[in-house]
Amino acid sequence: MAKSACVERVSQSYPASAQRSDAGRAPVRLIDPAPDPDAVVLALPRGGVSVGHPLARALGARLVPMPVRKLPIPHSPEMGFGAVTLDGAVRAQAPASLTMAVPVAAPGSPRLVTPLLDAAYCLIEQEALPFAVASFYREFLDLTGDEVIVPLGSVHTDE
Repeated sequence: MAKSACVERVSQSYPASAQRSDAGRAPVRLIDPAPDPDAVVLALPRGGVSVGHPLARALGARLVPMPVRKLPIPHSPEMGFGAVTLDGAVRAQAPASLTMAVPVAAPGSPRLVTPLLDAAYCLIEQEALPFAVASFYREFLDLTGDEVIVPLGSVHTDE
């Protein structure tokens, strides 16, 4: 059974973090902060890279983008209700362990993925719909390509 923790469950969203990078620093306190040269932080482009960057730095880990396909809301294609990986499950890569650390989660989603993980940490789980990640940030701007690419090159590498 996976080790899991959800710090706070709320009925509605509130601006818990100023921006994505602030949210990325918060899960560090929940997981083992000891640097692990084999650790990899997977981040969903675009916004997930800004969240994953401070976590990867704190862990001394590589930051790797995990390409996904957004599942758009009908009649509003810019908004999404989820995402799926394009090339199969992360488990297929046979990692020694798999941990999820997220700042916010939709109702019930941590419970659904925890059985697939060795550990799962969530700072805030909203318990009711509607849910929008953007609602948990005071500033939630679209990111430019450079704002995604630069962090990917600035964290631990094998060089």
